[in-house]
Amino acid sequence: MDIASDKVLPYLTQVEQVAEEIIADKHQMVDLDRRRQKTREAIRVLQKDKTTEKNWVCFGNQFIKLPKKDTKKLLDQGW
Repeated sequence: MDIASDKVLPYLTQVEQVAEEIIADKHQMVDLDRRRQKTREAIRVLQKDKTTEKNWVCFGNQFIKLPKKDTKKLLDQGW
């Protein structure tokens, strides 16, 4: 019985490590999808808005006022 328990514990440890990696990857996919969705929404708002030529854009902790075409270009590139 000791031989079986010696094999089970390392196996379960390995399974748990792989499961943690899978869960972390799923969380990363969800976060990236949320970011993609927000970018898509921002591009859509820029396309609909006909009143302004410049828009405020947040990069990290700074707000910058950019022309609409430059803002859209940055969003298309994935910023």
